[in-house]
Amino acid sequence: GYFLAFQNEQIVGICGTWNQISIKQTRIVSYSKLFRKMKPLYNMLARLTGWSKLPQEGSVLHTLNLHCIFVSDRNPGIFQSILWQIATDFKHENYDYMMCSLSEGDPLIRVFDSVKSRRIKGNYYLVNDGRHIPDDLKGNLFYIDSARI
Repeated sequence: GYFLAFQNEQIVGICGTWNQISIKQTRIVSYSKLFRKMKPLYNMLARLTGWSKLPQEGSVLHTLNLHCIFVSDRNPGIFQSILWQIATDFKHENYDYMMCSLSEGDPLIRVFDSVKSRRIKGNYYLVNDGRHIPDDLKGNLFYIDSARI
């Protein structure tokens, strides 16, 4: 589904949610010997700190993917409102994680400073057949949709 934010009867934010478990899964096949030994201690600490526990071997992670994130003026307040509504609506759905992708310089990233989150960095490449890359594609914020990777 899609979540919308309105101001003065105009849409100022959109964020889609997508459960891909029927088409794409992350399965925990096994842990190393060290992780197996440390897992009970880690899970106890995770319970106390609010972090996610390490899943059982053989289990599938239930991830709610966020996609099509459009926010007027890249306003973090609007994005935070949308995220809180998504979190509220999916609170009892037993998702292990919520995942979204943003460019490193995107002001929306600040929203994740106020919640328990993990930032994973990656690279993207604009590849073409050697022709000139238009200036409007250089240095702008890029939106990479992790749900479609």
